[in-house]
Amino acid sequence: MKTQISSTMSIFDLVKTHPDVKEIMAALGFTDIVKPGMLQSVGRVMTLAKGARMKNIEWETIVAAFDDKDYTLI
Repeated sequence: MKTQISSTMSIFDLVKTHPDVKEIMAALGFTDIVKPGMLQSVGRVMTLAKGARMKNIEWETIVAAFDDKDYTLI
């Protein structure tokens, strides 16, 4: 069964709850997430949906990447 995660949850909270989300996001092009301090600062207010818009990453690409890792975005 796939784990459901919210696209409106902060990146900080997502990674805190599901640490492997960090690697999924980095592979998608969210390279700032691996920089020291970025998760602690910007990650507290940034959501997956907002980040996708900022990085011009198609939502379907994000959904597919998370789906491959047994996550369902809601």
